[in-house]
Amino acid sequence: LLGVLALHRLEMVLADRPMPAGLAVRGHSRKLGESAVAFFAAPGLTRRRAAFPACLNGAPLLLPGPNTAVRGEIDRWLGEARLSPRIVGEFDDSALMKVFGEASEGYFPSPAIISDEICARYGVHEVGRLADVKNYRLLIEAVAEARREYQDLSLVLIGEGESRESLQQQVDQLGLRERVLFAGWRHDTGDWLRAFDLFALSSISEALPLALLEAMASGLPVLATAVGDVTDIVNQAGCGLSVPVGDDLGYARALRELLADRERRLAFGLRAREYAVAHHSIDAMVGEYLTAYRFS
Repeated sequence: LLGVLALHRLEMVLADRPMPAGLAVRGHSRKLGESAVAFFAAPGLTRRRAAFPACLNGAPLLLPGPNTAVRGEIDRWLGEARLSPRIVGEFDDSALMKVFGEASEGYFPSPAIISDEICARYGVHEVGRLADVKNYRLLIEAVAEARREYQDLSLVLIGEGESRESLQQQVDQLGLRERVLFAGWRHDTGDWLRAFDLFALSSISEALPLALLEAMASGLPVLATAVGDVTDIVNQAGCGLSVPVGDDLGYARALRELLADRERRLAFGLRAREYAVAHHSIDAMVGEYLTAYRFS
């Protein structure tokens, strides 16, 4: 298409990435918008399967071709989340991929911004989004279960995203409206953290989240899913509990264990603070940079 554009037979090309550098094509790239990636499936595929994203484990999956921009993002996410679907088809034609999805050949990804149109046209259901990698649903469900024993338990979610409306619906359905606060984006996160008793991370995909380091620096014990570098940090610091992704019951059980043992939480919090100061404070980072330059 870029060749045809260079011959002035086209005036515009819509693509999922900027124009590659170094091409002998005079043109400009402009970002028109962005969208989360959603996964869809025909009704027959979703019956009696686990919730997203665990439903993808061992399931047939249709994917965009390896040269598409979104493919790299999906492959990386699947690896970090330790999901192993069966890739049964790769498509350069996204419309053809949707047709195969309509025929129950497999789950397939597509832009979430056109989710309603895809569901109506192909008779499929949206099963989840990459935007849901924070997996707050797991955390909310664990809090709902724990409140059977700990009536004063409250949850504060700091941040903002397109999942907020659906999460608020979940909170209402579980009768937690008075116990879950959606605080939105905050510039005073440190003040909020100092008021908490526990930091919980429920993501299905992370590298090394800054929120974890901030919580540790505030002396909070940690409950986390075993993703990215999180498990290594929590284990090295001895500052909390980590649970494998997909073990929802284990996550809820670990939350109750921490709530039941105040002394253990305090010990975890002290270790978290010590580790953060020793390894991730400004002084520690400057020292590491100086050491690196000294031996380079």
